[in-house]
Amino acid sequence: MAAAAPMSLQQAAREGNTAEVLARLEEGADVNQRLTVGGLCTSALVLAAGAGHLDTVEALAANGADLDARQYAVSSGHTALSLAAKNKRRDIVIALLRAGASLKQEAAAGKSVERWIKDSFGEDEAWRLLEHALLARATAAEAAKLALEATLARERESAAAALEAATAAAARERESAAAALEAATATAARDRESAAATLRRLTERIAAVEATADAI
Repeated sequence: MAAAAPMSLQQAAREGNTAEVLARLEEGADVNQRLTVGGLCTSALVLAAGAGHLDTVEALAANGADLDARQYAVSSGHTALSLAAKNKRRDIVIALLRAGASLKQEAAAGKSVERWIKDSFGEDEAWRLLEHALLARATAAEAAKLALEATLARERESAAAALEAATAAAARERESAAAALEAATATAARDRESAAATLRRLTERIAAVEATADAI
């Protein structure tokens, strides 16, 4: 009996099989590939959101899914976020907002995603949802900023330490070179003195020889 073919990314997303979704992505599947399902040209993220699979939505978002991709049909155009709002899936709405999904994207029926959220949950609850999700997004952005600042601070400290070490090494090399030059200068001076003394002795000997020759 032949082994069953593996699930496609879209099928796994629609069924909420997050393990299979991750397996397809690991194998190189395009996270934003569109497929016609039920007459709609749609993406895996929209399928997962429409079917109410929070874990799968989060996995796709974390792996680079286009958060604002729309499904296409004559009278449709939902995004993952507007579908989650339509289905009153508060958890998925929050997850997509935290991930960075746009509120201004036009969705089905000519309404913006934000309008879908407000129509589905009511103005008051919608504002609470938006405040909660956007605060989490801002907190995540602030955390990323702090992490970046910490990394830059460590890099600056490392660069300063490296510069200090290089400066100290250069100073030691200058001192060593100066000492070597001083030693070479002293050696040259001694050599000159020795040569001068040798020359004097030779001159004296020559003079003595010449004096002896004159006396003879």
